[in-house]
Amino acid sequence: MTLALDRYLRGEIPLEQLPPGKYPNGMRVYADGEWEAIVRSRPLGKLERACLEAYFRADGQLGYQGGIATNEKLEARGFIEVIGPRPEGRMPNYNITKAGRNEWLRLSENL
Repeated sequence: MTLALDRYLRGEIPLEQLPPGKYPNGMRVYADGEWEAIVRSRPLGKLERACLEAYFRADGQLGYQGGIATNEKLEARGFIEVIGPRPEGRMPNYNITKAGRNEWLRLSENL
């Protein structure tokens, strides 16, 4: 792993060629699907809940954009999906999914 990290830091190989695992500098490379499985195994955080509520309220309307990391987590959970083509150099547009609406309704019952 250390040899691969050294090659990556020297620019000899791209990030995609690093083997999955934890590296001495604290960096972590996930295997395909590993990060998504970790996200789905944990409860929703505060930002995810707030973002999911905003997508619920804006259902069908463009204009609301959550943070990049929060959107990635909600997308990994299947609660939001990309709609339309992704504009060059910009964040894609998202909309809440049926699973996302159902999850927000379930969460809002407990408020």
